[in-house]
Amino acid sequence: MKTLKVTLKQHTPLIHFQHSEEGATLRSSEVKPKLDRFIIEKLGGGNYENVKNLVKKTYTQLFIPKDGIFALDYKLKIKALGNKNEYLISSYIKKEGKETLDKYNILYIANSPYFAQENENKKVIKYRDEWDNIPRKGLLYDGAELIFLAKDKVVDSSGKNIIDIINKYIQSFFAITNFGTRQDKGFGSFTISNDKEAEIDNILKKEFSFCYKSKKGYNGCKKCKPDFNLLFNEISAVYRKIRSGSSFREYEKSSLMEYYDKEKIRWEKKYFKQQIKGRFENDKGEIYRLKDFHKKTKYNDQGTPKFVRAVLGLPGQYEFILENPPLSDSKNKLIVTVDGGEGVKRYKSPLTFKVINGYIYIIGDTVNPEILNREFKFYVNIDKEKRYKDEPIGTLYTPSTFNLELFMRDAMETQYNYIKLK
Repeated sequence: MKTLKVTLKQHTPLIHFQHSEEGATLRSSEVKPKLDRFIIEKLGGGNYENVKNLVKKTYTQLFIPKDGIFALDYKLKIKALGNKNEYLISSYIKKEGKETLDKYNILYIANSPYFAQENENKKVIKYRDEWDNIPRKGLLYDGAELIFLAKDKVVDSSGKNIIDIINKYIQSFFAITNFGTRQDKGFGSFTISNDKEAEIDNILKKEFSFCYKSKKGYNGCKKCKPDFNLLFNEISAVYRKIRSGSSFREYEKSSLMEYYDKEKIRWEKKYFKQQIKGRFENDKGEIYRLKDFHKKTKYNDQGTPKFVRAVLGLPGQYEFILENPPLSDSKNKLIVTVDGGEGVKRYKSPLTFKVINGYIYIIGDTVNPEILNREFKFYVNIDKEKRYKDEPIGTLYTPSTFNLELFMRDAMETQYNYIKLK
């Protein structure tokens, strides 16, 4: 039996659904399939689906001996290292909420790109005893210890076995990979504990078509943990500007909207408003009106409408604030939901934010061609209004082309806090 012990440094909280378990950290059920896929692509020199059969045929001893199974033949044990810190993670927490959490010594990240459990977060703020029952917490340890175990079998002509191959690729794997929920936005970031900044930069430049790095780190000092509130607020702000635009403090147009405007393609939001306007009324016969927070711009009426935002990851829904909601004392929203069929429900953003030693990296290659020139259907739901549930409002296609590298070159021109590594 051969073994390999690897020590990891944890850079950002891992959003974990098993937070109540002792020592909950990286799960081997997530790490191993990702590592297997990474190694297979490296050995085959191409996309996993294209090379997996050839790699298994060439390196038969590398794999578990089962037909149709592409799992590599080793076991992995993982142990958390150091003290455990738990975080409540939210997209927004009011000042009073922060004061309550501070009072009860609950750590939090208040302005993050994580929106999944806002109602549960509010209960924690209001009722302290809900904290232990919350679905997901952000967990942060000093790091983790990984132990790989495998039979001492030779798998190639050079005399190497699976442990040697893992050792060759493990540094690059953790440098480019995040884990857990919301991993594409910087959560669940680990690296080999003794990796140096220059080594990390070189790996990211080698592995991706482009890489942007923040000019400053978000650590108060070299040995301090990052200020996660500042760090994830920055990630949220940069991604909003790139993908959807921002109305926080002052309105900023979406870089994606501006990019396609040059192609005479108009993004979907104006189309939704046109389809909704004058169409839905309350029980008094009054038409529901959308609040308009933005100034009129030259982009409003130009070009062919397309479902533009999908090229950077599928939004779960679009929300519009109503001027005259069904309940007079409420802030009910009109919600547009998206349906592209079973094949694309889980299409994630092709951009990944990686956080290492307090620095933010934005990395990527290309978009999945399956998302291009694809038809999507859209439906309206109005909260507290039973008559309007999944009301169809039309269909749009995604753009037929998208060069992610060229788009990011344009989008990052206004992001003065970042440098381009590649």
